[in-house]
Amino acid sequence: MVPDSESMECESTPTLFFCSAGSQEGKPIIMIHGWGADHRYFEYQLEAFKDYKLIIPDLQGFGSSSTSPVVAKKFSIPEQAELIYQLARSQNIESAVIVGHSMGGMVAQELALSHPEFVSGLVLEGTSSGLKSHWRSSILSMLGPLIYLAVKPMRVFLAKRWAISNTYASETVKGLITEYASVTCCKVLVRYVKAMRKWSSLDRLHNIVIPCLIVHGSEDRLLGKVHTTLLQSNLQNARTIEMERSGHTPHLEIPEIFNGELKKYLKAINW
Repeated sequence: MVPDSESMECESTPTLFFCSAGSQEGKPIIMIHGWGADHRYFEYQLEAFKDYKLIIPDLQGFGSSSTSPVVAKKFSIPEQAELIYQLARSQNIESAVIVGHSMGGMVAQELALSHPEFVSGLVLEGTSSGLKSHWRSSILSMLGPLIYLAVKPMRVFLAKRWAISNTYASETVKGLITEYASVTCCKVLVRYVKAMRKWSSLDRLHNIVIPCLIVHGSEDRLLGKVHTTLLQSNLQNARTIEMERSGHTPHLEIPEIFNGELKKYLKAINW
């Protein structure tokens, strides 16, 4: 069971599938999902931000952007950032607040670096400036694809252990994580891990001058607090919030709290 998504309108461009929701006259917010997920990851945000123009794409290879029978031989974080920028421009969006979760947060950082005039605000949730910046995450990134080669029960067990807090996550959220762990193409996952391992923003973060919000779940086993600390210390204008009773995905696990903090941030930057 997943949250109701009837308020979304979805369509495809030549490169990306995306859904839009909220008010067509509202200020734009683009939400970018993480590794192994798709646009449904943000369904708990639809009602809360109905006064905004929400654009939620499926990155290449994920969700409905995976319909091509040919899996790309490689993916890159800069390429995905550029595809989202081109998608936004095709929708006549001149500037937007970007919300990125996990791998989507890496894409969001790259978008802010490559098109600073386009990004009016940046929300980085459960993400990193580069997987090689900490030995534990580097090892996990190498082992991650093995989860999807395991038998289904083991795959689901490991995905739930690392993606959410098993102590506090609702049954709906556990069901959604179970579905993602079951359907995503292993080749896509492996090739995105390679993309993430090649990418880093650490020596460029000082170039991002807009106000940023960093969100970290207190029980995040996947990307520890060291990544949040690196982001905070290298961004010029950032504020960090640690969310209790949440693992790697606060926007799914504790959506009311996440949505409330995001609203405060949007108000603070006059968005």
